[in-house]
Amino acid sequence: MHNAPSILINSNKSPFEKSERTIFGGIQIANTSLRLATNKAKVIGVHGNGVMAGSWVSEIEHAQRILDSTTMTYPEIGKTVRGSLTIYIIDPTMQSVVVLTDPIGAGLVYIYQSNGITAVSSDMNSLRFALRNQGISLEKNLAYTATYVASGSGGLTQSSYKGVEVLAPNTYLVVSSYEVCKETYDNNLNLSLPNLTYEDLLDKAANDIVKNIEATLTHDTHVRISQLTGGVDSRLVLGALISSGHANKFSFFCAGFDQEPDKVIARQLTSHLGLTMTEFSGLSPYESPTSFNDLVSRPFHETGGIISGPASPFLKQQTNLVLAGGYGEFLRSFYDKNELFNGNYPLALEQMYSKTSFSQISSRRLVSSEVYRESLNSLENMVNLGTSIGVPKEYSLDGAYILGRNRYYVGEISRSLSPYAARFDPLYSPYITALGLRQEPEAKNANVPGFDLMNRFDPSLSRLPFDTERITPSYEKYRGQVRRLNFNSGADVLPRMKNYSNGQEQSHVHPSFHPRPSKRDIEVAQQLRTAPRLVSQNSEVRLNLGKLISHYGMKNLSNYFNPLILNQLVTKEPTHRVHLRQASNLYSALLWHSSDSQ
Repeated sequence: MHNAPSILINSNKSPFEKSERTIFGGIQIANTSLRLATNKAKVIGVHGNGVMAGSWVSEIEHAQRILDSTTMTYPEIGKTVRGSLTIYIIDPTMQSVVVLTDPIGAGLVYIYQSNGITAVSSDMNSLRFALRNQGISLEKNLAYTATYVASGSGGLTQSSYKGVEVLAPNTYLVVSSYEVCKETYDNNLNLSLPNLTYEDLLDKAANDIVKNIEATLTHDTHVRISQLTGGVDSRLVLGALISSGHANKFSFFCAGFDQEPDKVIARQLTSHLGLTMTEFSGLSPYESPTSFNDLVSRPFHETGGIISGPASPFLKQQTNLVLAGGYGEFLRSFYDKNELFNGNYPLALEQMYSKTSFSQISSRRLVSSEVYRESLNSLENMVNLGTSIGVPKEYSLDGAYILGRNRYYVGEISRSLSPYAARFDPLYSPYITALGLRQEPEAKNANVPGFDLMNRFDPSLSRLPFDTERITPSYEKYRGQVRRLNFNSGADVLPRMKNYSNGQEQSHVHPSFHPRPSKRDIEVAQQLRTAPRLVSQNSEVRLNLGKLISHYGMKNLSNYFNPLILNQLVTKEPTHRVHLRQASNLYSALLWHSSDSQ
């Protein structure tokens, strides 16, 4: 299970139906082949990739070296974790298993508790396999599917299986033979870090990012890739690489067609800076899907229904290092768009995710009335949790992003890829989080914190062209007029390219399974501002989605979805990119939900 064991206890004090190895008189350890006997604290699982106590961790032995050499307590160790990383430790002095995950909770940890049996794992598939061996079958959760399709990520509903909860941020677990204790890393946590000035936060964030990058350089691989687009976040990572003197140790990758703005800007930027690009993403195919259904549903199987991301069993298991910039979203407004949240949750839900998903008019929204009520409650709970840990009122909704979408989307994408590449986001830092909570809303909406940080690394980077105009009049209101720079080469000039010997193939998918976008598809995609592949496959998606809905029965689905909107997704040509995304996500999610994986 990708180095993610499951920990089980039975408070009924009766034996499990199938005996797994037992420690400390009643803790069952499933899905690990390691010897459990130990007279000292022993790491038995590392799930994901990241930094802990300033050192790179992607293997059990990495974490064990840190554990053997430190005098820090478990909460002190856990607070140092950067990235989607979960560590499992047997502690004989405590007669317990300690489960540490990163402070923000990007490494999701799942907890099942029912009829005296408790199971814990950071891998949903590991959890359900361990429970199945004890005669317990988890039931898939269509409410999660509904909110996933409506919002584009998890978080509004906790889990893809009923009866499974997700560990809250700033929390770790201590599992004994009779109970699971949820412990807090920091009882006085304040994400805004009010004791530091804004300038201090910039300095500490820049230093944290560079340290994260330097930690990755100890990862054992000859393939080091950093993602680079035409936007701001990946350029922040580039700035840190340049500032630290490590940019030439990486090749830069941008996905997409050659003439897409992202790729044009990435080529010009690397050429301007004398850096190296590659056509290799760091991921290599292992096999091809057998059908279109196989292609679109297997990513859900990979994460136990949590997300349909880039990870899938069609990839080779490798150790290539891939840097991403997802946490740059903390520095700008994701949900709070320069408007002070006034406690109107129905309006907020509608504005955050679209009227098609959560319209205040029941006949116009995708989800059922019951799922809508649950989503409102979930949003309110996230806002209240954010407030309790230092999120300012003016950023209430962005607090919900930090505690919700960020964990289920940015965090889970990185961790789900960990068997196939060592993907890591060096922008993971508590100082990044605080920076985004310390500027006034208009400044944050203009990404003033992001550009201030970029200028700490290399001031020229913010003055060079982006894919769209990112330096806005609002930004210049706060920081003055920016003198723009031009690239020193045209769009047709290719940078230095690196061809990795372990393969350049990006896909073995047969064209009939993944329709190539036509000229018309590309035109429609440009009009809707979406990916051409979503347009090219939409006809097949809608045809097969209609069949799936008939299989379920509209009456059964109406407990979770609005039948009127479901029918429109199937019968009407999409007029907005939200419709394309919803149809595609619903199709792949229902395929997973209807499969026989239990």
